[in-house]
Amino acid sequence: MKALSGIAGFICLLSFGSIASPMAGPKACDLWDMQVTKVRAVGSDSWLELTPEVSALSCIGAFTGNNSSFYDPVKNHPDYYNLGFKNDGWMNYYGNQSPYWDTDGAFITSNDMLQDLQGLGPIDPGWVQMGKDDGQGFMPDSSRKGDKSYTYEQTVFSMSDCKDKNGLAETCVGGDAVSGNWLFSPPAVSPEELFDILGGTFFDQMAVVFKSSTAFAIYTFSITQFADIGLGPILPGEQKFEFAGTWDMSDTLINKGGQAAGLSNYTLYGRDPTGSFVVPAPATIGLIGVSLLLMRLFRRKNLHLSN
Repeated sequence: MKALSGIAGFICLLSFGSIASPMAGPKACDLWDMQVTKVRAVGSDSWLELTPEVSALSCIGAFTGNNSSFYDPVKNHPDYYNLGFKNDGWMNYYGNQSPYWDTDGAFITSNDMLQDLQGLGPIDPGWVQMGKDDGQGFMPDSSRKGDKSYTYEQTVFSMSDCKDKNGLAETCVGGDAVSGNWLFSPPAVSPEELFDILGGTFFDQMAVVFKSSTAFAIYTFSITQFADIGLGPILPGEQKFEFAGTWDMSDTLINKGGQAAGLSNYTLYGRDPTGSFVVPAPATIGLIGVSLLLMRLFRRKNLHLSN
């Protein structure tokens, strides 16, 4: 695993939209349902506005289902909990155990996307459940390996400025909200406990499950989507970044009456990175976001640019 510079999302899983699934949903998701609009270094007062906005790399759904079908991570194993192992939690279930995808875990499309997290070869999808908000605020989950454990920050993900289908202000979760803003904010101080459990690194991938009425859809982002502004996996002790954006499920999560359904809950996942990351050449970076790269280089003196 390598580390995330603040966002999770996918390492070039696919370059197209929704992934085919064996189960037909109420309506196909769209990549622009969830977007990143700006990014900044943690602790900075200035945002870098992204033009155009960055839409999700991939999405699955929408599907018909409810939370009773969402498997929690394995809770009774004596040595591990919520570490992304094969069949350890809903997103890590293989296609023959999931009605929502026919791949080796959610969004896993080939063997080279699997991880060797148990020392048993590349069999692990790698998804870690970071937390969930069902109307009581974001409740972080924990990961455990042996006698070591880490609880994710309660402030790592939040929503604001939510609106109902008529554009009126609404409670983000548990009410009639169909759109709003979101913020992914990693801890400013490197969590040493998490490094110990996950091998000394962060995630570089993120997935968010949106659930409304009897439908849900899943959206992913990858740090590779931000390569042109100089972002890549962040090593322990290096500068971290916050990402902010918008979500709009009004055309995707529909109730039985055919109307946009209010957000019931959402769940946040991170995933171990796969392969290596190459920072783009300076000429490309300069065209899109040299100011953000300079912030990164200030903390990362050992960064090597490819030619």
